[in-house]
Amino acid sequence: MKKITLLIAFIMSVSVAIPFVTGISTFESNQENLIGLGITMNEWQLIPTIGTGIEYLNPDEDVPSQITNTNNYNVTKESYFRFENVKYAYVFDAQTRKYVLAIKEGKLTGEFDSSMAKADRAPVMWVYVETTPKEYGTRWLWLNEKKTETSVSEFTMKKGWNFIYTTNDMIGKSLSEWKGTCTVTKLAGYDYTEGWNVADVDKMNFENVDHVGIPILLKVDKDCKFEASSSVPAPPAFPN
Repeated sequence: MKKITLLIAFIMSVSVAIPFVTGISTFESNQENLIGLGITMNEWQLIPTIGTGIEYLNPDEDVPSQITNTNNYNVTKESYFRFENVKYAYVFDAQTRKYVLAIKEGKLTGEFDSSMAKADRAPVMWVYVETTPKEYGTRWLWLNEKKTETSVSEFTMKKGWNFIYTTNDMIGKSLSEWKGTCTVTKLAGYDYTEGWNVADVDKMNFENVDHVGIPILLKVDKDCKFEASSSVPAPPAFPN
C-alpha cells in the first residue's frame, strides 16, 4: 500500500520541508493505483500537458463512480475534472520559448497543435477553471501511474528556466542519477496559495519524490540533456 500524500514536499538537507505542490493524492482501487490531481476552481495551476506521455483517464469510463483513499477521503463522480470545463490553458513552447494559448472556453485553439503535445516540446500546461458564482472547491483529474512511460531524457532543456514533470525513472533517485549533461542551478514549484517556491538544488533531496506527474520548473546554465541511469550493469570495458 503506497503512502497517501496530500501535500507533496521535497525535503531539504537540513530536514526542513518546502511546500511544493498541493492537491496531489494517490488512491487505491481494486483495479489499479490512481493518482488524483486536485484542481482548485478559479486559480491558475500546473498540470502535465495532454498527450505528452501522461495517461489521463476518462472519468466516465475508467474511474469508479466513487473511490476512497486510506484516510477515508471520498471522491465522487460529481467532482471529477473535465477539460471542457477549462476556461483558459497555456503551454510554454520549449522551441520558441514563448507561451501559447492552448485552450479557450473549453476548446483547443488553432495556436496549439499535436506537434506541441510532446514531452520535448510543451510538457506542462497552466489551466484555469472559472466558475460562476466563484467556487473554490476541488475537481479531480486522474492519471494511471503504471501507464505513464515518459522518460526524463525526453525533455528539452535550454539555458534558463524549463518545465518538466516527474517521471518513473526519476522516482526514488538522486539528481546525480538523472541529471545527464545538465547542471541544475535552481528548482521551483508552484502552489496557488503561495505562488512560486524556489530552492537551491544543492539543498534538495529528490529521493523523497514518490509520484509521477508533478510539474517542476528547473533552471540550467546551458543547453543540455537529462539521462536516467540504467539499473542494468554494464560488462567490463576492453583493456587499453
